[in-house]
Amino acid sequence: MIQKIKSIFSKHRPPDEYLEKRIVADTRFWIIRDPLFHATRRILALNNKVHEATLSMTNADLAAIAESGLEAANKGDVSKCAFLFHMMQTQLDLYCTERTLFTISNCIVLIDGEPFDRMTRSHTSIKQHLFDTIPEVKSFFFNTAQRFLVLMSMLSDDTDVEAFLKSRQYKSTDDLFTAWLRTEENCGSYTSKKNSKNQTSS
Repeated sequence: MIQKIKSIFSKHRPPDEYLEKRIVADTRFWIIRDPLFHATRRILALNNKVHEATLSMTNADLAAIAESGLEAANKGDVSKCAFLFHMMQTQLDLYCTERTLFTISNCIVLIDGEPFDRMTRSHTSIKQHLFDTIPEVKSFFFNTAQRFLVLMSMLSDDTDVEAFLKSRQYKSTDDLFTAWLRTEENCGSYTSKKNSKNQTSS
């Protein structure tokens, strides 16, 4: 029993009773069973990502909006302030986004060789690439995140997440927000904030 408990907190994959194997698009994934039960660093990241999902924005997104808003206010640029507030409000009205659903699943879903007790940038990058390039993997990540949010009573079990993410309402709002984020990334402010957040959660 002691050895089994120790294995949960080790860098190696724990016994199968703690993981559910899934094969998606010829790629093997492992879903952590009952992730809230395991007191690892993953739970800290998961709590943060669930909070971000309620806002449909990451902490780095909010920091970038706040900084841009303060800069605009200092310059007396009322129209830009109004634009930022409107963009933030429309984003808050969304009940989920592709980006926040991925970050939740990233905490719960492992790939071969990934530590059980913590998250790494390299494994996250691999999963992000699979998510971005393989539709079946994207659907798998969506469904995994949705099941967790339903379990947490944050979504109704009859919510059709994938249909919403394909809707005109979501696309128009997310396209505007994503275009603005790219502008911020080109300026360097968003990227620096995102990297600092990643360092604290890795």
